[in-house]
Amino acid sequence: MNVGSLFTVNSHSKPFFIPQKILILLFLTS
Repeated sequence: MNVGSLFTVNSHSKPFFIPQKILILLFLTS
């Protein structure tokens, strides 16, 4: 999983900004 690509998607998909941020936190803490 490329975290950089996730942030790029976030900047283009604002509705997914919060859910993806949570997914990143879960991914880092898992």
